[in-house]
Amino acid sequence: MEYMATVPDKYFDLAVVDPPYGIGIVQQMEKTVASKSSMMKGSNGITGGHWDDAIPKKEYFDELKRITKNQIIWGANYMSNNIPFNSTHTIIWDKENGENSLDNLINIS
Repeated sequence: MEYMATVPDKYFDLAVVDPPYGIGIVQQMEKTVASKSSMMKGSNGITGGHWDDAIPKKEYFDELKRITKNQIIWGANYMSNNIPFNSTHTIIWDKENGENSLDNLINIS
């Protein structure tokens, strides 16, 4: 946010972003890993941190829109309430992972 505040309006042609989805994936993965093998814990880079506990605030998307001409936002379905602009194109990536909801809505503006 500090850097984006220094960037002129529409400076970048395109932003491709994959913001945190706010689903607490680190804690989910730690539980899965711990239940399968304590040996894996800590060696696969998924332990620790709360970087995915919340989605970016609306101010992040306001700044993103201000400094870029076009945006591709992965996982937009998780943060649609905070995205202050309408998408002109949407791609849905169904990862076909069985019974879970691990699909992503990709906003392209």
